[in-house]
Amino acid sequence: MPPLRSRAAVRARREEIETRALEVVRRHLAEGHPYSEISFKAIADELGVPRTTLYMQFRDKTELLMRLSEVALAEVYDAAASWFVFDHRTGPEGAKEAGMETLATFREHRDVTLAVIEVTTYDPVLADHWYANVNEFATRAAQALEPLQAAGRIAPDVDLQTLAFTLVCMVERAAMIHIRHGDPADDEKVAAAVGRAVWLSIYGDAEPRDRQD
Repeated sequence: MPPLRSRAAVRARREEIETRALEVVRRHLAEGHPYSEISFKAIADELGVPRTTLYMQFRDKTELLMRLSEVALAEVYDAAASWFVFDHRTGPEGAKEAGMETLATFREHRDVTLAVIEVTTYDPVLADHWYANVNEFATRAAQALEPLQAAGRIAPDVDLQTLAFTLVCMVERAAMIHIRHGDPADDEKVAAAVGRAVWLSIYGDAEPRDRQD
């Protein structure tokens, strides 16, 4: 059995290579390179290691992108959670503020999230991974709305899981298209429009007196 110090050194070396590989990919994405054009060979050459070393860290490019997206997705979903926990009594204006926070976080991780969206169109493994994340977040959002529905602030016939999933997909797609093609100066207008849609979808057909409680 190798000495503990030796095993620790190997582990540290692997962590260093992983960190550097992720930074290389992040930089290439920031420079505008499509993820499909960033090869393992190019990453390995830049790191000065054999490709086999990268394959010891990542099974393939899909796993590399999953690792790269972990932090970005966590922060994006944390920001997006504000769509479902803001004080609903503030109306669409409160939802707009949540939207501004979400757009700001999407912009912070723009290159990685756009790469994920790109690859999901042709990689079923990443598409399934992305869907699982969206569905898990929608489930948490639906659970956050359950007390409001029980209190009569959301119409009783609304299926919260379906509604949350639909709204999450709507917000994600609107944010991604706007961030890729839109003008940052229009962030507030986009947040207001999407916020209004979210608020009305959740609370719009509840009894007015219940929405104000």
